[in-house]
Amino acid sequence: MPRGKVLTEREKGQIDAYRREKKSLHYIARALGRLRDVIRRYMKNPVKYGNIKRKGRKQKLSGRVQRQISRIASNSTKSCVEIKRELGLEVSKSTVRRVLVRNPNLKHQKMNAEPRLLPRHKVARVGFAEKNMARDWKMNAFEVIKSDEKKWNLDGPDGLSGYWRDLRKEPLYFSKRNFGGGSVMVWAGVCYDAKLELQFCSKKVNSAEYTQVLSMSLLPFQRRNRRKKHIFQQDNAGIHTSRETMAWFAANNIEVLEWPSCSPDLNIMENLWGIMVRIVYANNRQFQTVDELKVAIVEAYENIPQETIQKLFDSMPKRIADVLKKNGGMTKY
Repeated sequence: MPRGKVLTEREKGQIDAYRREKKSLHYIARALGRLRDVIRRYMKNPVKYGNIKRKGRKQKLSGRVQRQISRIASNSTKSCVEIKRELGLEVSKSTVRRVLVRNPNLKHQKMNAEPRLLPRHKVARVGFAEKNMARDWKMNAFEVIKSDEKKWNLDGPDGLSGYWRDLRKEPLYFSKRNFGGGSVMVWAGVCYDAKLELQFCSKKVNSAEYTQVLSMSLLPFQRRNRRKKHIFQQDNAGIHTSRETMAWFAANNIEVLEWPSCSPDLNIMENLWGIMVRIVYANNRQFQTVDELKVAIVEAYENIPQETIQKLFDSMPKRIADVLKKNGGMTKY
């Protein structure tokens, strides 16, 4: 049965006064308009009244079973039903879920995607880290230029259509056109103290177009900074490592940094793209034309402070150290 309302301090004082006058329990209850059981509990032990901690309903699962549930769920994709079945528990899946929710060390979240690292990839990543752990990535007489390409859709990337849903209102919908409504391919390059000119290219870039992009952005940058020695970083995409592209690098005396495959966590350009994506597609912004999208991309790129890029370069020693610590495995970056 539900318990009655706890006596107030004033009611307690009135009861004490009636008791000194030797009034009956029935009289006091009628005078205060309260149940006799409430008055009796207070009179039995006035000091402890209201301070007794009552135990709730006994938990269905023992502490040992709850620890077993947490161990099975730890870094696992198993559902509550699967965990329940594995342990042979005669409780509902909601009971299992409550155990996991109460555990401060567990949090259900979306699993991040990462490249599949084969043993040869890990060996190459460790070799790269050992070779470059002492490299100075900052601006000196020697400078690293990092580059990458990215495809941009008019409708924006997947995963940015979340919002705070008010259950009292009609839901909002993210309008998605076929093939993202159209797209553009962008090339960008940065070094510690400068950003290279952004270039737009076709969606299916070949080696000839790639070297043309570099001729329009990389070569002019090198001519303006001929007193410094530069080394160029790119990933191992086919057009980057083709004979035609490598011959172009040799003809223009451009040193290319040896780069391990499947290593987006070592490429700060991935982080730079992420920053730009949040700017360009802020508030689920969509674009009607390719020209509108291009303007927004250029504006976002030019407005990124150089200090932001420098912080990304400054993270390289930590990234390399993490690769060594994980024996070539993927890092948090």
